[in-house]
Amino acid sequence: MAAVVPLLIAFASLFSEDALTNIVSFAILGIYASLRMVVLAALRARLKGRHPAGEFTLGRWGLAVNIGALAGLRHLRDRQHLLGTGLLHTFTTHHYGRGNAPSGDAVPEG
Repeated sequence: MAAVVPLLIAFASLFSEDALTNIVSFAILGIYASLRMVVLAALRARLKGRHPAGEFTLGRWGLAVNIGALAGLRHLRDRQHLLGTGLLHTFTTHHYGRGNAPSGDAVPEG
């Protein structure tokens, strides 16, 4: 049943060149809007004095990160910027080498 709607959308795009473009554009717009709402809610909570609970916190950098995330959302549509930022993060932080999570155990031996 979950494949019926995408199948109908794909079938409708055969008759209208703009149909698929419009549907995908509205879906992406919804994703951006929902991400912006989450960032705004986090910023609002932080400005009201609430701080997230848990092991990981940003400490005094939290407000700057929230503001930076809100300002950076307008650049998400620029694929080169996003790719460049992702590559910069990957090659400068090296999180993949510091983890202590088990690896290589997804497929059982035998």
